[in-house]
Order: sequence, then structure tokens, then C-alpha cells
Amino acid sequence: MTTFHKKKKFVNPDALKKMNPERLLNFLRMFKTFFESKGMQLDHRIEDYDLLADILKYPDDTMPEELVNALFIIYEMADDNKMDLLYETAKKYNVELDSDPDTSAGDLATQLYLKNPKALEKVHAEIFSKKLRAHHYFKSDQPAPDNFTLPDNNVIIEMQNALNKEFSARKYGRGCRLECIRSDTDKINIIIRHGRPFKREGCLKDDKSDTVFYRPEMHAVIVYNQEQNEISINNTAAKWQKELYLNVIGKYLFGAEDYFLSGEKFTFETLRADGEKCLVCSDIPGIEDVKLTEVHLKWISKGNPQEVRKSDNYFTCSQQWREDFPSGAKISTVQLLFRFTGEKSPKRITISSPNIASSSSDNFGELIDTFLMARGFVMAPSSVRRQYDANIAPCMESA
Repeated sequence: MTTFHKKKKFVNPDALKKMNPERLLNFLRMFKTFFESKGMQLDHRIEDYDLLADILKYPDDTMPEELVNALFIIYEMADDNKMDLLYETAKKYNVELDSDPDTSAGDLATQLYLKNPKALEKVHAEIFSKKLRAHHYFKSDQPAPDNFTLPDNNVIIEMQNALNKEFSARKYGRGCRLECIRSDTDKINIIIRHGRPFKREGCLKDDKSDTVFYRPEMHAVIVYNQEQNEISINNTAAKWQKELYLNVIGKYLFGAEDYFLSGEKFTFETLRADGEKCLVCSDIPGIEDVKLTEVHLKWISKGNPQEVRKSDNYFTCSQQWREDFPSGAKISTVQLLFRFTGEKSPKRITISSPNIASSSSDNFGELIDTFLMARGFVMAPSSVRRQYDANIAPCMESA
């Protein structure tokens, strides 16, 4: 059973009434058979908003999967802060919007879904992939394909079936949905929605105590970077889930289950070699300043002792910075403090060797990736590294 009891914008009758009635009616008519089976008539207008809210609040397994996914995406995009983005998306995909001065974000999202659902799904996927702050990276030791073609519907169904088999065996249920969308930066966003084990909670229905059974929904966001031939998975996924995603994606999209390995992505040897010079950012528009604020050292000796050193600005503490990175210790984690153009407060990013990164901000991912690559924190193939070398040298020499 699926539930939307936490998505208040769709279960509160007053919130539903704020949406354009005709537009909401057109959306519901896409699933007319389902709503009529629940006793709701959709011939001329919505007569009973309370009944509609109850249908969405207490769904059962007859609710169409397409309706579940549509509600989720519209709910996520029905945000006043996304109004400009929704208008830009409509313009980009040549979607003609109704001229309604009282249009809400929910109305805009619903219009986009009715006229071009793929456009709304794509922009939602891009936003969702940027919201997740912790990522686990997996590289391939194979050459990157010259061209990556998005899988067709048959391949996606095979991938969903393979995922469902494992989810079902672990009592996570079936009904997994997978989407592959190419982003504006030419990365591939793979969104996997699936359930968790069933939960039971007490609730009030018609002023009486009742119980609702539901399967919580969770999402995995996987990003394929063709340039570096690597995949990143949001770090909230369990170990077995990451292995499952890697095996399924490797098998169906690249021809081998073990295509992606848990190899090294990040290196901190640039700190030993260049010190503060590796934090220069004047050649990267959008970044004002970068400071090293934390270093974790793991000593290569019996017991593997560890040491954590913190500072507001690591390199101002001592002019003998080379001594702060002793050869007998491995740098396992660093924390960098970024100040971005136009931002009042700095943002922290924590990088752990070999392949985990987390950030205190939902945004600026592309700028951070550019900086890390340009300053040698990323172990990239030589073909990728050469693209940055020409820009790095003049800046490093003047630092």
C-alpha cells in the first residue's frame, strides 16, 4: 500500500481548493476509472473535496502507479520558490501556459504535467539530484564509451524487474520505478523510487481511532558522469542497495555487472606537494575563497592511531606546513570552506578517501567539482586532466 499522508498539500481539502478547479479536474480525469471506483464523479466539477482528500490520504493497492508518481512530482514542484524555474521550463520546452494572473506553483506544475510530463520529470530529477549532499563515487577501469544512449523502455522494464526481485526478497515490496534523464550538463540522472518495509501507525479517521498500513517511499539518486566514466550514489543508501544499483546499471547499461568498482576517486597528495597553492580559486568564476579547516591523519603504525586537526584557516597556523603532513601518516579526510560569489555565509565540504564527499549546501555542486578537478583532488584519467592543465598553470605560478 502506498500512502501520501505526509504530503499535506494533497490531503488537505483547503489546499486542494486553492488549485485551479478546471486544471485539477483535468488532471484527475487522467485517472477517471480509479476515482469513479472510489465513488467520486468527475463529469462537470469536483463536488466533494473532502472525499478527494480521503482518497489520496488513505490509498490502497488499486491506486495507479502513474498517479502515485505524478502526485509526488507535482507535490515536490508545488513550491513558490520554484515559480521562476517552472516558467523557464515551460519556455524551454515550448509549453504554452494559460494566462491566469492568480496561478500558483501547484497550478504551474500541474499544467506542465498535463502538457509535457517529461519536461516536469526532467527538471524535478535535476533538482532532486542536487538536493542530496553526500555521495559515494564508483569508477570504472574501462575506457569511457564514446556515446551514451539513454535506455529504451524495454531495458528500463528489465532493470526495474531485476531491482524488484531483490527488493521483494528483502520485504521492500515491488513497484520500483526507474527513470534515466540527461541533464543540461550532459550527466545522466538515474532516479530509482522504491518502497521500504511496511509500517503501521495509529491515525484518526472520521473522528475515530484507526490504523493505517503503508509502505514508506524512498529514492536513490545515481549520477553517471561520462567524462570521468564514474557513478555517484547518494550516501544514504545501504551497502547492499549500492551494490544492487551498481550491478543492475553495469549489466543493463554497460554489459557487465562489475563495470563500476569502488576505487579511489579523491587524493590529498596535492596538499603535501603544493600546500596553500592548491586552494587558489581565482581562475574559477563563482568561487571567492577556499580555506582548509580540518585534516584527519591516520598513522601508519600499530593500532592505526588517528589524529584530527582543526583550524579556521589551516595554513595560517604554521609556515612549516609540510611538517603538518608527515610522511608517516595518511591524510584520510579533509574539510574545505568555500565562499561563493553572492553568498553571505560560507559552505563546507568534507571529502573522505577514497570516494566519499558530503556538503553543507544543496547547491554549487558543479563549481565544487570544477575546483576539485582543477586543483588535483580528483584522480582523473590523463585525457580529462589535460583539459584543466592549461588553466591551472598560470594561476598556480602567480599564487
